[in-house]
Formats: sequence, structure tokens, C-alpha cells
Amino acid sequence: MRQVLPHIRDWRIDTLLILSGDHLYRMDYRKFLQRHDDSNADITIAVIPIAPDSASEFGLLKTDNDGRVIEFREKARG
Repeated sequence: MRQVLPHIRDWRIDTLLILSGDHLYRMDYRKFLQRHDDSNADITIAVIPIAPDSASEFGLLKTDNDGRVIEFREKARG
């Protein structure tokens, strides 16, 4: 991402969708981008709920009632 950032600035891109390599691509990105625009967010993150007994295998985040991220924990290193 850091290597591409100068190009993104040069191209004057106002919205960029970044997908991780392990993303399942089952999401309707039109709805995702509409929610991003409607909320006037700077950044929007797609996440799914995970069972507490599997939590150590994933990065975790906590949101407030408005959906804003208030806490993030990176995946534990094994």
C-alpha cells in the first residue's frame, strides 16, 4: 500500500476499495460503499462477528453504538 500511495495521490482518487488476500468476496460492495458515503466516513472497515473461543486467531475490534471503532487488537503472533 505504501508503494502505491504516491500514485493514488497523483491520480486524485477520492474513494479506494482495498481487499485483503483472504477476503471471501461475498459482499455487495455497492452497499458497502454507499454506507461509507452516507456516513461521511474517512475510512470504513468490513468485519464479521467471531466466537470468543476463536478470537485469538483473528485481529479484534470493538465499536461503539454508532459503529465507530473504539478499540483494536492485532492478531496474536504465534
